[in-house]
Amino acid sequence: MLGFIYFEPTYSVRAALWDEAFFDGKPTSWWRAEVERYEIHSSDKWLSYERRESWYERASARLWPRDDLNIIEYLTEQFEGPRLIRGDADAIPVLQQLRNDPSPKVRRFAEIGLTNAKAMP
Repeated sequence: MLGFIYFEPTYSVRAALWDEAFFDGKPTSWWRAEVERYEIHSSDKWLSYERRESWYERASARLWPRDDLNIIEYLTEQFEGPRLIRGDADAIPVLQQLRNDPSPKVRRFAEIGLTNAKAMP
């Protein structure tokens, strides 16, 4: 039973037990794992993001090619990053929890997301 709770792929059971915040139906621990898959590329004028796909995503893309909506979302993520950091006020509780993460990369994403969320009207 404990193994199921720990390895449950949506992180929802573990998140409920650990009182995590949720955004877009996903808990902080799920977003942490998602953000870890991104790399930030910066230039003088902008940031861009690159997401590493898991083996499951690569295999399923071969079996079920992306439709137009998925391609648009994929390209949006490459330039604007994950939905969590694009400036949604509902993401603030998750971003505040991620700001205390031990990983510098996760903390940087949290700061970018909080800055974008505060900039939105």
